[in-house]
Amino acid sequence: MATYPRGIPEAQDPGGSPGRRVNGISPLHLCCGQTRRWGHGAIANPLFTEYSVLRNEIIPGLIAAYLHNQDQGNGVLNGFEIGKVFWREEDGLREADSIGGIFGGAYHQGNWGSYGDKAEMNWYLAKGLLEGVFQNLGITVEYQPDQQSQLLHPGRTASLWISGERLGRFGELHPQIRSARGIEGVVYAFELDLETLLSALDRPEILIPKFQTYGSYPQSDRDIAFFAPIKVTAAEITKVIHQAGAVCWNRSPSLMSTGDRMSQRGSGV
Repeated sequence: MATYPRGIPEAQDPGGSPGRRVNGISPLHLCCGQTRRWGHGAIANPLFTEYSVLRNEIIPGLIAAYLHNQDQGNGVLNGFEIGKVFWREEDGLREADSIGGIFGGAYHQGNWGSYGDKAEMNWYLAKGLLEGVFQNLGITVEYQPDQQSQLLHPGRTASLWISGERLGRFGELHPQIRSARGIEGVVYAFELDLETLLSALDRPEILIPKFQTYGSYPQSDRDIAFFAPIKVTAAEITKVIHQAGAVCWNRSPSLMSTGDRMSQRGSGV
């Protein structure tokens, strides 16, 4: 699926004030922001000046679509897009397929057990939604702190890795971006390299899943609290836990799992 927002504000970049609306379909593969900041490679004969360069990431266009959806009174946009991104190297431009997504607002699965209450989206809920997709795909993704994106919150952004290869980025939309564009509530976005993701799925154990028996004991949750140096990441702690419980994990994966509610200096990472 690809986003084709109509009339999205494109005269300014996602971090600036809203610009005029373009009455048309946003072309795929073209940058949806300022030419110098969010794209590479000028187009000789662009249909609109706002679409005059090749985009280098998907998230800016998703932000614009999210804002347009909000301005039309439709509330939160939970959507994704698959398309091409471009970057410049010494010998010219390169391109790759990416998949990006954006979501936010209140998280609500149904009335059963929640009495109709809606939980506000936060880091743990957002990360859990993305992690649930990875688990259903049968892949293990490692999260590392990341502060390279100007669009995402520097303290609530993670780079994603599969077997030592960078998969992409996930995080909360930067508060300054939300304030400048008038975006309501907390919003989360991700962008993944599609080729890396598909390569991770191209394994016999995923293509031909093996049946695993169910555990004969009911699930029992236990919380463990401890102190760790500030330089130690949650991913490193989780890795040590899995290594220490490798025997139990290999015998019955249903007997062992780890949560992600880890903190540094009292605030979530």
